[in-house]
Amino acid sequence: IGCCYSPYGDCVRGIVGEEREHGDHAREVLRLALAHDPNNRELLKQALRDYGVIAYRCFGKTDSAADAYALAIGFKDRSARENIRRFDEELAPILAEFGLPADLLDPYRW
Repeated sequence: IGCCYSPYGDCVRGIVGEEREHGDHAREVLRLALAHDPNNRELLKQALRDYGVIAYRCFGKTDSAADAYALAIGFKDRSARENIRRFDEELAPILAEFGLPADLLDPYRW
């Protein structure tokens, strides 16, 4: 994660690392919940839909003036579109692992 303002970059890298740990833990909890009761899959789908709105907004609006400006001044090193693409690549195997449709969060992208 690159940023021209190093204190901000350091902070963001710390947050991302911590969130990755939360994600790993959540994945294990979901495995257990689905093993206990396969009907929990519908609850999982709804939770992901609710979260999808928030998750995609965190990346910023694609092709916006604000996104272009943040890139131009070096505040971030990847566009919102690139971050969304990378997120989708990481999310795809998780959706597949839990037997969820690959297009589950399509409606929530900018």
